[in-house]
Amino acid sequence: MKLTILTQEYPPHHYGGAGVLVGELSVFLSKLINVEVRYFGHEQREISPSLSVTGYDCNIKEDNSNKILKVLFNSIAMVDRRADIVHAFPWHTSLGAVFLKKRYNIPLVFTPTSLEKLRPWKKEATANEYAVSSYIEDLCIKNADKLVAFTTDMKNDLIACHDVPEDKISIIPAGVDTIIYKKTFCEKVLTKYGIKKDYILFVGRKSKQKGIEHLINAISLMKNNIQIVLCLGKADSDEYDRSIKDKLLKLNRDIVIIENKDTYIKEEIISLYSHAMLIIVPSIYEPFGLVNIEAMACETPVIANNTGGMKDIIKNEETGFLVNAENSQLFAHKIDTLLAAPLHLKKIGKKAREDMIERYDWRVIAQQYCSIYKNLLGKND
Repeated sequence: MKLTILTQEYPPHHYGGAGVLVGELSVFLSKLINVEVRYFGHEQREISPSLSVTGYDCNIKEDNSNKILKVLFNSIAMVDRRADIVHAFPWHTSLGAVFLKKRYNIPLVFTPTSLEKLRPWKKEATANEYAVSSYIEDLCIKNADKLVAFTTDMKNDLIACHDVPEDKISIIPAGVDTIIYKKTFCEKVLTKYGIKKDYILFVGRKSKQKGIEHLINAISLMKNNIQIVLCLGKADSDEYDRSIKDKLLKLNRDIVIIENKDTYIKEEIISLYSHAMLIIVPSIYEPFGLVNIEAMACETPVIANNTGGMKDIIKNEETGFLVNAENSQLFAHKIDTLLAAPLHLKKIGKKAREDMIERYDWRVIAQQYCSIYKNLLGKND
């Protein structure tokens, strides 16, 4: 069996969690089966004898007027050769995935890492492109032989938004390599960015989805003057980027901003997780949230908005903390309370890592994916 993965992003060229997820999943799957990855890019490389990567680029100039065209043509270009079974991530590759299924009569697995219908704020940044992305995502969902949801909430969303039969969906979370992601201190990283010993950390894109405005509101109400480190990725739009920067400038707080529109150095982000007292995840919509499990694997507790994947990942007051991030006063008070109890945070962090090893290690998760592929191909070995 040879698995073909279709993805928009693939390391080292990625800007969000989907690229990280596919990159790590492909590596662990390749220890069990042969895997080829087709992604939007230029490179062609063989990572190992059982893992190859091929980039597809239709050479359409990418600007605001034809960005969606580039996505569609790149996706269709991926249908250039046969596959045994195809697994698509996320909506960007939907059209190519459906064409591959139809052209070669093969099983299609689809992981819509987030649902377009539940991200209406994208209309502001993408206008009519949002209608196209929603349509082709729905097309892939309807044509898929198996859908993979990260959490129970995501499964329920698929059923509610797309009228999907329950037995068509399997719940498999994203994973984390707990051998790599572990508490690792590196003072050089702190010195490089001007970070103090004690700080709280946010890692995410400048997006309404990531709830950064909720974090800004909470920061303005916090009594603790701890340093705040923001690792900020790509913005939803130039206008939103300017808006967030203006709001941050108005805060009279000790804030360090590490801005990167592509990706972070893994060793640095692990060190930033490890040194932090607390990780803040205020997302308003998060089907899963890799930051949660990466930080928890590094023994750093997470305080997250009580929504989406965080409800599955975090056992409240046992391996982390869930709050209503929209209630700024409550959110700020909870952060202040936790920062006043560092020994308790360390205890929670250790329990969080134990839970990540047991439930979310990629070695466990990859086996679950392989079972789906073999069942669809009728293989029992």
